[in-house]
Amino acid sequence: CAGRARGPEIGQLPQLTSNDPQVEAELREAQASAARGQTSLAQRQLRAFLHAHPEDALVPAAQLSLGRLLLAQNKDGEALALFNSVGEHTDPAVAEQGRFYAGIANERLGHHAEAIDTLKSMQGRTIEPEQTRLLLDTLGDAHVALGQYADAIQVISTKLSEPLSAAEQQATNERLSELSTTKRRQWTC
Repeated sequence: CAGRARGPEIGQLPQLTSNDPQVEAELREAQASAARGQTSLAQRQLRAFLHAHPEDALVPAAQLSLGRLLLAQNKDGEALALFNSVGEHTDPAVAEQGRFYAGIANERLGHHAEAIDTLKSMQGRTIEPEQTRLLLDTLGDAHVALGQYADAIQVISTKLSEPLSAAEQQATNERLSELSTTKRRQWTC
C-alpha cells in the first residue's frame, strides 16, 4: 500500500543454522526451557551458549531469546545491549528483528524519541499479532511520554483493527478516551 514502510517483515527470522548439530541442540534446549517457563534455567543456558559459541551462526537467535527473557524481567539495559548487537547483523531480516526489540527496550529505558525513530517505520510489517500489539503499545507510550497525544491516538487507534480479546479492546478504547480528554485539556490551557 502507498506510504507503507519498506523492509523485511518483523517477527520471522531467516533459517539460521550451525555447522555443529550439538550447538543447534543446545540452543533448542535453552529455548525449550524458556517455553516451559523455566526462565532462570533458560537464561543460564543461553548465557552458557553465548560464552561457549561466540562465533556461531546461531548467536543472534540466542541473543534475541536471552534479550526477550531479560525484557520480561525489566532488565532493559542488558537486553538493549543484546538487541543492538543483533541489529548489526549482516542479514537485513535478522538485523531488523534486533532493531525492533531495541526500540522496545529504548522506550522502557525512557529513550522515547529513539524508540519512535526505530519503531515508526516498522508499522505494518509485523507478522505476529503479539508483536503488532507490542509495537503499537510501545509507540503509543513513547508519543504520550513526549506529549504527542495526536500521534499516540493515531497509533493506538490502529490497534483496534487487530485481533483483540474483548478485554484488550475495552482497555484500548478506554486508553483512547483518556488520551482524547488529555489532548483536549492541552489545547484549552
